[in-house]
Amino acid sequence: MQRKRSMGNRADERQSRREKWEMRDRNRQGPQPTRPGGKRKSLPYRVRVRNTQAGQGAAGQNTWAAYAKQAREAATPPISQSELARRLGTDRTTVWRWEKAKQKPESADIVVRFADLVGVPRDEALAAAGLHPDIAPPPAPTLDDEVELILSADIDEDTRRAALEQLHRMRLRDKERRMEDIRFFLRGRR
Repeated sequence: MQRKRSMGNRADERQSRREKWEMRDRNRQGPQPTRPGGKRKSLPYRVRVRNTQAGQGAAGQNTWAAYAKQAREAATPPISQSELARRLGTDRTTVWRWEKAKQKPESADIVVRFADLVGVPRDEALAAAGLHPDIAPPPAPTLDDEVELILSADIDEDTRRAALEQLHRMRLRDKERRMEDIRFFLRGRR
């Protein structure tokens, strides 16, 4: 039994010596690549985006970039890029690329989900993304009057965000009141 342990120790010593020599050889060869070059990583997201040439003008990518950013910032409550990406099931860098005119969505499904999340018309969002050929792309998202008033006001960004959040709270409160009025009305009709 003693002999097997000593044999095992010798094998371990040989292995560690071999590893040291291999490490020295690798260090002499210079820096190694950061990851294997042969295998590409697949993305865990089910969203495909296409790269297009930058600066396509009003009918191209810049329309989607401006539209997506304005719609996201005007949403009630305002949604961050990270939160929007999480709700869409994409990476936050995808949303960043959209807003920087690096990419635009290829799938109509994600544009429809985007429109529903930020509260803009679906057809308008599809046209801005270049996925609805029958409609000319809008220069900016269609916003209601209250949001337009807040966005056009000469106020700092924190006040603008607080005003949009207050508008969202007021709308929720109004919706709850309307629902209660409808329930009361329906109870009286029975």
